[in-house]
Amino acid sequence: MAGARSKADVTSPLRYDERLRILEAATEKMRKEGALDSNLNLGVMASRTVNYDRPELELLVRLAQGNALSTQLLRNRGDPTTEGLKLTINGDFTSAMVDVKPASENER
Repeated sequence: MAGARSKADVTSPLRYDERLRILEAATEKMRKEGALDSNLNLGVMASRTVNYDRPELELLVRLAQGNALSTQLLRNRGDPTTEGLKLTINGDFTSAMVDVKPASENER
Protein backbone atom coordinates (compact mmCIF):
# COMPACT_ATOMS: atom_id res chain seq x y z
CA MET A 1 0.00 0.00 0.00
CA ALA A 2 1.36 3.42 -0.91
CA GLY A 3 2.40 5.53 2.03
CA ALA A 4 2.81 2.60 4.43
CA ARG A 5 5.79 2.76 6.78
CA SER A 6 6.82 1.13 10.01
CA LYS A 7 5.46 2.35 13.33
CA ALA A 8 8.93 3.65 14.29
CA ASP A 9 8.86 6.04 11.31
CA VAL A 10 5.61 7.70 12.38
CA THR A 11 5.94 11.09 14.06
CA SER A 12 3.38 13.30 15.77
CA PRO A 13 0.56 14.45 13.48
CA LEU A 14 1.02 17.65 11.52
CA ARG A 15 -1.17 20.63 12.33
CA TYR A 16 -3.59 21.97 9.72
CA ASP A 17 -1.33 24.93 8.86
CA GLU A 18 1.67 22.62 8.40
CA ARG A 19 -0.27 20.34 6.06
CA LEU A 20 -1.53 23.36 4.12
CA ARG A 21 2.02 24.71 3.68
CA ILE A 22 3.23 21.33 2.44
CA LEU A 23 0.36 21.09 -0.06
CA GLU A 24 0.99 24.65 -1.24
CA ALA A 25 4.70 23.97 -1.73
CA ALA A 26 4.02 20.69 -3.55
CA THR A 27 1.56 22.35 -5.96
CA GLU A 28 3.41 25.67 -6.38
CA LYS A 29 4.75 24.94 -9.88
CA MET A 30 1.31 23.91 -11.11
CA ARG A 31 -0.23 27.02 -9.54
CA LYS A 32 2.31 29.24 -11.31
CA GLU A 33 1.52 27.49 -14.60
CA GLY A 34 -2.23 27.94 -14.08
CA ALA A 35 -2.73 24.19 -13.83
CA LEU A 36 -4.83 24.21 -10.65
CA ASP A 37 -8.58 24.10 -11.13
CA SER A 38 -10.31 27.23 -9.83
CA ASN A 39 -12.36 25.02 -7.48
CA LEU A 40 -9.25 23.42 -5.96
CA ASN A 41 -9.13 24.53 -2.34
CA LEU A 42 -5.96 23.30 -0.67
CA GLY A 43 -7.47 24.23 2.69
CA VAL A 44 -10.12 21.57 2.12
CA MET A 45 -7.40 19.07 1.24
CA ALA A 46 -5.47 20.00 4.39
CA SER A 47 -8.65 19.31 6.40
CA ARG A 48 -9.12 15.92 4.72
CA THR A 49 -5.55 14.79 5.41
CA VAL A 50 -5.49 14.97 9.21
CA ASN A 51 -3.13 12.02 9.86
CA TYR A 52 -0.90 12.43 6.80
CA ASP A 53 2.77 13.31 7.22
CA ARG A 54 5.02 15.22 4.78
CA PRO A 55 6.05 12.25 2.58
CA GLU A 56 2.45 11.05 2.38
CA LEU A 57 1.20 14.53 1.41
CA GLU A 58 3.90 14.87 -1.23
CA LEU A 59 3.04 11.42 -2.61
CA LEU A 60 -0.65 12.38 -2.61
CA VAL A 61 0.13 15.46 -4.73
CA ARG A 62 2.30 13.45 -7.16
CA LEU A 63 -0.46 10.87 -7.63
CA ALA A 64 -3.07 13.61 -8.07
CA GLN A 65 -0.84 15.22 -10.70
CA GLY A 66 -0.55 11.85 -12.45
CA ASN A 67 -4.34 11.51 -12.36
CA ALA A 68 -4.72 14.97 -13.90
CA LEU A 69 -2.22 14.12 -16.64
CA SER A 70 -3.99 10.82 -17.39
CA THR A 71 -7.31 12.66 -17.68
CA GLN A 72 -5.71 15.22 -19.98
CA LEU A 73 -4.21 12.49 -22.19
CA LEU A 74 -7.63 10.87 -22.52
CA ARG A 75 -9.19 14.21 -23.41
CA ASN A 76 -6.50 14.89 -26.00
CA ARG A 77 -6.67 11.37 -27.41
CA GLY A 78 -3.08 10.59 -26.47
CA ASP A 79 -1.57 13.96 -27.37
CA PRO A 80 0.90 14.61 -24.52
CA THR A 81 0.39 18.38 -24.44
CA THR A 82 -0.34 19.76 -20.99
CA GLU A 83 -2.15 22.82 -22.29
CA GLY A 84 -5.43 23.04 -20.43
CA LEU A 85 -4.27 20.62 -17.72
CA LYS A 86 -6.10 21.30 -14.43
CA LEU A 87 -5.58 19.57 -11.10
CA THR A 88 -8.98 19.04 -9.44
CA ILE A 89 -10.06 18.26 -5.89
CA ASN A 90 -13.05 16.05 -6.68
CA GLY A 91 -11.33 13.92 -9.26
CA ASP A 92 -7.57 13.95 -8.98
CA PHE A 93 -7.01 14.41 -5.24
CA THR A 94 -9.94 12.25 -4.15
CA SER A 95 -8.75 9.40 -6.40
CA ALA A 96 -5.20 9.73 -5.06
CA MET A 97 -6.51 9.49 -1.48
CA VAL A 98 -7.81 6.00 -2.27
CA ASP A 99 -4.21 4.88 -2.84
CA VAL A 100 -2.37 7.01 -0.26
CA LYS A 101 -3.40 6.33 3.32
CA PRO A 102 -1.60 7.71 6.36
CA ALA A 103 0.70 5.23 8.10
CA SER A 104 -1.16 5.88 11.35
CA GLU A 105 -4.26 4.19 9.86
CA ASN A 106 -2.25 0.99 9.46
CA GLU A 107 -1.70 0.82 13.23
CA ARG A 108 -5.38 0.26 14.01
